[in-house]
Amino acid sequence: MVTKIKYWKWSAAIGFLFLLVGLAAVIGSNNGVPVQAADQIENSVSADTTLGSNSDISKIKDMLLNSYQNYDSVSFKFNAWELIDGKKHLTNASVKVVQRPVPMVNMTMTSGMDGEKQYITQEISDGKQTFTYDEGRNWYFVRDTYISPDPKKMPAEAPENAISVYENGTRIPSGGDVELVVHPELLAQNWMLNSQVSIGEVEKVAGREALRLDIFPSEAAKDKLGDKRVYWIDTQTGIILGNDIYHNDQKSQSFVLEDVVLNQEIPKDEFVFIAPQGVPDLNTIHASPLPE
Repeated sequence: MVTKIKYWKWSAAIGFLFLLVGLAAVIGSNNGVPVQAADQIENSVSADTTLGSNSDISKIKDMLLNSYQNYDSVSFKFNAWELIDGKKHLTNASVKVVQRPVPMVNMTMTSGMDGEKQYITQEISDGKQTFTYDEGRNWYFVRDTYISPDPKKMPAEAPENAISVYENGTRIPSGGDVELVVHPELLAQNWMLNSQVSIGEVEKVAGREALRLDIFPSEAAKDKLGDKRVYWIDTQTGIILGNDIYHNDQKSQSFVLEDVVLNQEIPKDEFVFIAPQGVPDLNTIHASPLPE
């Protein structure tokens, strides 16, 4: 009996050692991709529901909050404009986002005032670092991915200018409308909470079926959010295909996707940054590693 107990103790110790080695390998293989996010995005969950004009608000919010489970990758182009001092600031971009197996982003964007020179901003993230190239200032800088100890905090607290990630492991570096496309949970968690929501009809945007939502912010938020925001939400995935913003009953911003392709194979070498010749590296911002 004593021999069996000793044997059991040795087996448990050896098993525990193998477990530690396995955990170290898993953490090492993530290299900056949050363990929580990696756990969540390993298994793709196909959409088992489709939004329609008769969908209730809870169903819509649920799809927005879980939209990342409905696709592995998405690529699109977009056109946008914003009124600034009575002039239109124009933006267009090509964006590619991969969620599995590792979150990666490739975005090339041109922007500037109507009739004036437009400058290129390129951002590429391989899930570990994000490279931002600014043609107008003729420099690029590198930011490490910051992993929040609280992955549910959106956005995560992070060192200045570092790139933080959301619970599902991805974040579009430039933020704004592009980020909202693949993170419609921001809409569900923020702007829909204290606003009046009107559910419209299903319309066509970028060749896809999209449910229209008219959102009327509270009086206290109108200065920041506008009088009305109109969103077109993809009925199958929950990503946002278009967005108009109104101030004083006048459209002040417009954003719409085109050429949307879901779940295509995107070569990994498209997420490798090559700095233009002669462009100086401004700085490298090191963020926190995986939480202990």
